[in-house]
Amino acid sequence: MWWILVIILIIIIIILAVCLSRCKQNKELISIPFLTPSINESFSLLQPYFRYEYEHFVNEEWPLVSSISSNPPTLNIAYPDNSIIYYITSFNSDHTVTLEGVIPPRIYFWSVTLYDTKGIYTSSVIDNLFRNNPNGQYMIQLNPSFTNQLIPLVSSSPSSFSSPSPSSFSSPSPSSFSSPSPSPSPMFMPMSVDIQNVPNVYQMKCPRGVYSVIVRVYTSLNTPSIYPNYVPSISGLIASQVTPEQRIVNSNKLQVSFQQLFTKKVKNKTLPDIFKGITNFNAFFLPSKSIVDVAFPNPFACYLTVFPSTNNVIKVMGLLQNNIGYQNSDGIRFVSFMASNMSTTATDNSISFNELSLQPSTVYPGYYVYTVYVAYSEHDALGFGYNPTIDNFIGWGSSNINPILLYRIVQTNTTGNNPSTSGVFSLDNTQNVDANTVQSVMGVYYPVATCY
Repeated sequence: MWWILVIILIIIIIILAVCLSRCKQNKELISIPFLTPSINESFSLLQPYFRYEYEHFVNEEWPLVSSISSNPPTLNIAYPDNSIIYYITSFNSDHTVTLEGVIPPRIYFWSVTLYDTKGIYTSSVIDNLFRNNPNGQYMIQLNPSFTNQLIPLVSSSPSSFSSPSPSSFSSPSPSSFSSPSPSPSPMFMPMSVDIQNVPNVYQMKCPRGVYSVIVRVYTSLNTPSIYPNYVPSISGLIASQVTPEQRIVNSNKLQVSFQQLFTKKVKNKTLPDIFKGITNFNAFFLPSKSIVDVAFPNPFACYLTVFPSTNNVIKVMGLLQNNIGYQNSDGIRFVSFMASNMSTTATDNSISFNELSLQPSTVYPGYYVYTVYVAYSEHDALGFGYNPTIDNFIGWGSSNINPILLYRIVQTNTTGNNPSTSGVFSLDNTQNVDANTVQSVMGVYYPVATCY
């Protein structure tokens, strides 16, 4: 009988050893700040992860940077563009937080947007509100009791700044549309602004509890270096400082975690499973809000989507809207195409309107037309009519097994339905909107895709 007791004892010891090992593993995983939680296929269950990341970075001085054109590239998630830079942090609504700074000159678009723990935006303010402030200065206060309004301030001394001339914010002319991408910039530390020169404060309603703040800057080829002079300073609480090196580490780790999450969401799913109601995936359609909201969208942007066919080559032809840029305060600010990965939401390459090689329209005098080819290589595109002399090209990365092409348009007036200012903003995308409907409201500005 003794040997039976020995066997039982050995089994108990093995079970205890396994349990202790698992507990140790779990403890180690919990200590990792970028743990991917166990979630099912529902996009809505990304929300616990959003909250986790908010709380991890709460009350830090811009711990995350997304800039895929910087050296090194950082935080390539949520379909970024080479021309856009994002600064990201999170706060708790227990404090009234004040953001102060100067809007960069010669940009296309600037905004501050707040997101709740579901990843849904709750409030957003754009550059238009501060256009008349000296030197483009701004002060924004965040509190859950505020009602999103601009409050005048009484300056204790005359402003020492003069208002910028219109030319300092102007966009490039069509003749400069073939210039190269902006050069990389170093990382940054927040700046300080003399609040005596700020004539007003925008009191912005924030969500209760922990929330995220994203500052977006759509840069032009002539935008000065963003860092450090145009990064908002933070006051109203003791914000933990973040070194440039740590900021890069944070961003790269978060990129890995989010890309793993997004990949899990689309794994083993077909396009009809994801984009219900869409039957033609080879023409630009408008995804539903519930799908777009997962990627922290710009509320002043619209994202059209198309997928390649058998040969993975897409040709896009279209008429470019006139007067795109910062000077168009109540219209279209930015247009771009992004060759991206649907699994990871990373962008492999992009091209914006200021980089397009354009040809004068023979039908609409004063307007320009473009042709953009998208493929894994220019060699692939050559077999389908691509002309390197006059056509534009962007490519998917060789490791991208789920290629997607997006068309992004940014418009400050999103309530109108005039096709000349992109009627796509008038569409109700609580459900996916098919290509025919999108084309009917965009008219001649609809980007026509041919998928080979």
